[in-house]
Amino acid sequence: MELTSSRLYQQFNSRRSIFRDIMVAMKDDEVNMIGVYGSGGVGKTTLVKAVARQVIEEKLFDEVVMVEVTRTPDQKPIQDKIASDLGLQFGQHDDVLQRAGLLSERLKKEKRVLIILDDIWMRLDLDGIGIPFWGNEKQSVRQQEDWKERYVDQSRCKILLTSRNQHVLCNEMNIQKAFSIGVLSDEEALSFFWSNVGDAARRSDFLPIGVEIVRECRGFPIAIITIANALKNKIPFFWKDAFDQLRNSNQRRMGGEDANVNSIIELSYNFLESEEAKSLFRLCGLLNGGSQIPIDALMRCGMGLGLLKDGCASVEEIIGETSSNGNICVEEEEEEARRRFVFPRLTWLNLSLLPRLKSFCPGVDISEWPLLKSLGVFGCDSVEILFASPEYFSCDSQRPLFVLDPKV
Repeated sequence: MELTSSRLYQQFNSRRSIFRDIMVAMKDDEVNMIGVYGSGGVGKTTLVKAVARQVIEEKLFDEVVMVEVTRTPDQKPIQDKIASDLGLQFGQHDDVLQRAGLLSERLKKEKRVLIILDDIWMRLDLDGIGIPFWGNEKQSVRQQEDWKERYVDQSRCKILLTSRNQHVLCNEMNIQKAFSIGVLSDEEALSFFWSNVGDAARRSDFLPIGVEIVRECRGFPIAIITIANALKNKIPFFWKDAFDQLRNSNQRRMGGEDANVNSIIELSYNFLESEEAKSLFRLCGLLNGGSQIPIDALMRCGMGLGLLKDGCASVEEIIGETSSNGNICVEEEEEEARRRFVFPRLTWLNLSLLPRLKSFCPGVDISEWPLLKSLGVFGCDSVEILFASPEYFSCDSQRPLFVLDPKV
């Protein structure tokens, strides 16, 4: 888990008090469920990562686990991530309830555990996942007291959740402490932009257009950092063009929570110079929502789908172009390289003229592609497996997305 420095995060006055209050709740043994809510792009994930960094530095917890929850959550991947971070092996246990029991018992053996569930969209059945907590609404008051008496001295499992929806946290998850996070102030937004845009911050001729660009970002940190990285080392002409595109895009989208952030991402995409970089950018939007994608898996996907041509720049070079624009998040650690991929937004796919492709998604069940309407396979004579059989899927959910012939 890549963590944000708590000291770096607290440079914003609007975040400092929230950070401090969350840390107080972290040290309160009577509070075991904490929530952070706010619009998309305001920095909820950055905040909880900073909190995670701080609790590790202060040794408040023995284990800190962070799980990114999708819009349509599946209990198994959540269980897998928590178990992996705790060193727990499920073995042949594939039933969700069995896994929940194993996970719950393991968590009860840990003295102090912080579990961060990031970006939840609806109520999560924590009991069904295997996360023990004494605020379970299914428990009677007496049951909660019995649970506390039995486990609170030996197990402090605290849960930190983030969501865009306050109702989900307060009414459906029944959290005990809720913290709202908003956009940056005008002063904070300008400071954040100039600190990330590079040498242009010292040139007076960039100042007026920079102020206008930041105003169009409307205080969203993700928008500010994305546009700052995209404009780094660019001449004033590009800044003016970026401002015009951004303003027109914002006017065209007519507001909405995600409209401004989407405009920034669209502009940053347009600034990518190579078609390979743009292709990988689009691919990352399909792979797990573009979050923590291993470079080697991205390379296999790009080659398998014909996005990377012979003689093109290496994936690392292309990633360098996209990541410098703040567009892509890749993860090189071995553990993350074994993550399962799903394509939640893909509606059609053609596999064409891939003679060395041996199998496609051998460890992923077709149900992981909820919107897929059409799959065409042409000129792929070596393909032996398309998706997983039920038996195969139950044995191993961490197979690589593509299995290519070694000659590739």
